[in-house]
Amino acid sequence: MDNSLFRWINRLANRTSWAHEFFTSYAKYGIVLFAVLLAAAYLDGRQHDDLRAVAGSVWAAGAALVALGIGQLIGGAIGRARPYEAMTGVHLLVDKTTDFSFPSDHSSYRPSLDSPGG
Repeated sequence: MDNSLFRWINRLANRTSWAHEFFTSYAKYGIVLFAVLLAAAYLDGRQHDDLRAVAGSVWAAGAALVALGIGQLIGGAIGRARPYEAMTGVHLLVDKTTDFSFPSDHSSYRPSLDSPGG
C-alpha cells in the first residue's frame, strides 16, 4: 500500500508541473505564514480583550511544539528511510533531507523548510 500510494502521488506530481512553484514556496515559507497568523490572532485577541482568542493562539503554538517534540521522539525510535532513498525514479520538488521519514513533520506541525531543487 505504501509503495503504490507513493508512486500514484509521485506520478501526479509529474503531471502537475504548473503547481510546483506554489507548493515548493509553501514548503519553504508555510511555517512563517503559520507563525504570522498565530501572532496576528494573539495580538487581535489582546487588542479586543478576548481571553479565549489569546488562549487559543497560545495553545495552538504550544500544541505545534508538543507535536514536533513527539514526532522527533517517534521518528528517532523508528528511523524509517525516506521514499527517495528506498526507491528509484522518484520526482523531487525540494532538496533531499537527512532526517527520518516517519512520522512526517509535515503532518505534525509545519511544512518543510527544505529549499527547492531536484
